[in-house]
Amino acid sequence: MATLDTHLPTPTEIFEDEHKEAVGEDEFHRRIIAKEGAVVAGGNLDYARLQAEYKWNPLSLNAIRLYGCLVMPYCCSMANGFDGSIMSTINTMSQYLNYFGLKEVGASTSLVFSIYNVGNMVGAPFSGIATEKLGRRGGMFLYAFFVWIGIGLIVGAKTHAMFIGGRFVLGFGIAFATCAAPTYATEITPPTWRGRLAGLYNTFYQVGSVIVTGIMVSSTKFPTSWAFRLPLLLQLIPSVIVGVGVFMPFVKESPRWLMAHGREEEAMKIIIDFHADGDPNHPIVELEMREIRASLAEEGNLALPWWDWSCLWKNTEFRWRSLMMVIMSFFGQWSGNGLGYFTPVLYENVGITDQNRRVVLSFIGTFISWFGAVAGAATTDWFGRRGRLIWGTLVLCITLALITLLTGLYGSTGVHNIAGSNTAIAFINLFSVFFAFAYTPLQSLYCAETLHYTQRARGMAMHGFLGNVALFVNTYGIPIALANIGYKTYLVYVGWTALEVVVWYFCAVETRGFTIEELDEIFKSPNPIKASQRRYKLKVSHGHLENFNEKTVSTPPA
Repeated sequence: MATLDTHLPTPTEIFEDEHKEAVGEDEFHRRIIAKEGAVVAGGNLDYARLQAEYKWNPLSLNAIRLYGCLVMPYCCSMANGFDGSIMSTINTMSQYLNYFGLKEVGASTSLVFSIYNVGNMVGAPFSGIATEKLGRRGGMFLYAFFVWIGIGLIVGAKTHAMFIGGRFVLGFGIAFATCAAPTYATEITPPTWRGRLAGLYNTFYQVGSVIVTGIMVSSTKFPTSWAFRLPLLLQLIPSVIVGVGVFMPFVKESPRWLMAHGREEEAMKIIIDFHADGDPNHPIVELEMREIRASLAEEGNLALPWWDWSCLWKNTEFRWRSLMMVIMSFFGQWSGNGLGYFTPVLYENVGITDQNRRVVLSFIGTFISWFGAVAGAATTDWFGRRGRLIWGTLVLCITLALITLLTGLYGSTGVHNIAGSNTAIAFINLFSVFFAFAYTPLQSLYCAETLHYTQRARGMAMHGFLGNVALFVNTYGIPIALANIGYKTYLVYVGWTALEVVVWYFCAVETRGFTIEELDEIFKSPNPIKASQRRYKLKVSHGHLENFNEKTVSTPPA
């Protein structure tokens, strides 16, 4: 009597059968390039298998071509870093303060700083529409165009009003960069390197800071107004590179934008070149094209009128996605980093009053912050996003508490404790490193990842708007607070960052281990936080992927 086969196929067997039928058994086994015994993991079976099939060569000719494309968004970020460090250091220059009749802290200085953020907020809605209609490259060009006008006004400013007007136009232009550039970097990079390459985008803020503060170590000694005009003029460099570069033939458009506008062949060619190193039969090509088609088809007509922003809140899935963007927009600016605009003033609070020494210390601080940011970007795909945000914010909270204590003890008038002052300075610089490591790579990347394609341009514009609302509070409120209550201003940030730890713990969704389109399934689930921490593990054994298991990572992940 024949026995009844009661064996039920495992999820791995079903998955393998589907792929064998699609590509043939020989091709199926040939694609597995991971070493025998290697364990690969992903948020779903497709991504887990991708780890075994896919090895992106960062030194190939096509990879170098991709880096050439990424120079454009990186320069956009560099320009933003120029402004933050320029104004922080210029605000200590007697040449600048005397020329316009300003003080280092107070309402007049607050206006000069914050008008840049007002311009950015006004430009944000236009940047979202332009990035959606004209493409990611078109949005980056408009950034360059408006920055050229803004720099002309501030470098040639003879009056305080003209300087403020230039700052407004400059901020308006930067809005297009902060919308189009991180969107472009996220959409054009290969999935397994997205965290590193797109995460590097925001680290170029520190590159701009390092370059311009290094130059101002010398320019601050100029006796004329060129002490501050020359560094301001240098902001032309990244904008010229972007304004000209986006029209170069080697700089390709986002494949997802091309797909959404019916240019599928162009999109596939970019994915073949940049993600599969020129191999049209590579499994990643089929995977990404299939997922992008499905994600776009599900949302139907993408042509929304300019005034319709309902894509940010139209259903539970999209509200979850927008929530991640909103939280990062505020927490990315309110985690104590707002004090960075006034680092020289913080040095004065701990007894460092010599102008040249404060400029040098600011230069050192921006350099080590850049190191922290690059280290953070390089390890983004290793640490993931959720755990870094939770633990990183907790470290920032503790560090701010120590800075408050040390500044209170050794930053008062009449206290001359060299060791104590140096310790306070050390913790100020450590805070910058910790923030750069935890937040800098994720400030734009996390928002672009969590937003659906149909939300992304408008969502990143909203991210820019909300981020500048937060920055406006920093740049207008901090100088006044420092003038009135001094170092006690830090206490506000200690309490706020403690609250941030709690919010991240209960709200942060992990995006590591998924392609951008695979996050659709996560945000559609009843509990996106739990779903995003699920991991499928497969082991390479004799040309097969075996030992399927599902694991829910503890919170935060180890």
